[in-house]
Amino acid sequence: MPQTEDQAERLFDNATTFMSAGKYKEALADLESIINNYGATATAPRALLEIGTYYLDVQQDYVKALDYFSQIQSRYPSSSAAPAAYYYKAQIVEHQGQTPAQLEEAVADLIRMTNLYPDNSWRTEANFLFGKLNLRLNDYDLSLSYFQRLEFFFSKSRFIPRALLLSAKAAYLRGNPRQSELILARLQANFPTSEEADFAGQLMRLLHRFTGDAYPGLQLDQSFYGATPKKFSNPSAVVVDYANLVGIGDSKGAHFVHIGGNGNAPGAVSTRDLVDFCRDRQGNLLLVYKNQILDAQRQVKYASLSGNGTTLRDIRGVAVDAYGRLLVVDDDVKDVWAFSRDGQYLKSFGLNRPRKVRVFEDDIWVLNGDDDTFSRFDANFARRALPGLGQMRDIEDFDFDPFGNLYILSDKGNQLNILTRNGRAVSTVNLKNGTYPLKQAEAIAVDASGAVYLADRRGGAVYRFQ
Repeated sequence: MPQTEDQAERLFDNATTFMSAGKYKEALADLESIINNYGATATAPRALLEIGTYYLDVQQDYVKALDYFSQIQSRYPSSSAAPAAYYYKAQIVEHQGQTPAQLEEAVADLIRMTNLYPDNSWRTEANFLFGKLNLRLNDYDLSLSYFQRLEFFFSKSRFIPRALLLSAKAAYLRGNPRQSELILARLQANFPTSEEADFAGQLMRLLHRFTGDAYPGLQLDQSFYGATPKKFSNPSAVVVDYANLVGIGDSKGAHFVHIGGNGNAPGAVSTRDLVDFCRDRQGNLLLVYKNQILDAQRQVKYASLSGNGTTLRDIRGVAVDAYGRLLVVDDDVKDVWAFSRDGQYLKSFGLNRPRKVRVFEDDIWVLNGDDDTFSRFDANFARRALPGLGQMRDIEDFDFDPFGNLYILSDKGNQLNILTRNGRAVSTVNLKNGTYPLKQAEAIAVDASGAVYLADRRGGAVYRFQ
């Protein structure tokens, strides 16, 4: 081994030891020394890769990480680190991209990787990422193809439980709920102790509601802690996050409870400024105030949202799409405004006094000011056609379940309409027929198992129906 190569390897070994010990400053110094002083060695691209993954995994500085991965592509295209650089760049774009065009470029990068390096060691990761990207681009057949390839040709991959969960969604969205059920059953059978298997069980309960002969009647969960009349002061908002944390908003603030006792709920928030809840792109609960958005730990996520010289100060509601972009209804500007994930103004939708906005993945729905109709927009904020929803009037609220099915409170909260994502009605529930203990439902949320939560403002309760 030439002396320079040997010296580069020694520095790399030192850097690896420092990284393992958490001494990042020392590790980075050795890795930069390799790049600057031993750039012609085979160790140099490995050093670039190590720095890139440090900025990706430890610092989560995606700009710096992309720079190092790009250097590998341009300076060391024949190195063993090159396929990894392509993969990591596509992974960053999948996570950080804010338009379909950016996701399509990530797909193109992965295609280049597989064509240039057909036998690379990143094929497992690439198949999973191909599946995720195509699912987000609504190509469900291609997404399923990549996930199946991963499952059957890379059977030891750590990505398989997550791939099966996403496969079930792809199968349902392409119109095959029975295939979705079979995939979830396979996940439970083959990976029974995984976190994904537990979530699959919830999704199975939801699917059974849509694949049986008839949608089952709503059964009141008497044990739910909100089911006592006058427990809350005029509750008007409810949400359920991915971990089954339920948030309830009333005139005094916010209250939280975990379903199933699977976590510690945050303490109550005593404030009259809370106006709503929403979920971020990972499904975590966010608190919406008139002029800012906080997470469940009271950390400010967004403040001073503004555009065209106007700062939003009367926010009515917020939704977050699969790209992490914010869709904000504000009563001052009387419109829906879109913001990037870092709070930069993107677009106003040109609507007249919209009331609510909700999102399933990248499918944006807005309840119009007439309370009777919706407007719908795609990932590029262009108008989309609405499915036929039948005759509804005086809509109070609506929500989506994890498969994109619609739950709409109409008739001033006296009727619940449950529809598939293509608008097929599966159940219409009269909430005022004496069967249910509601005075008037004002807000709705749906969890992963298909349980429905209704905030009864006049009755001072929040009810859970299974």
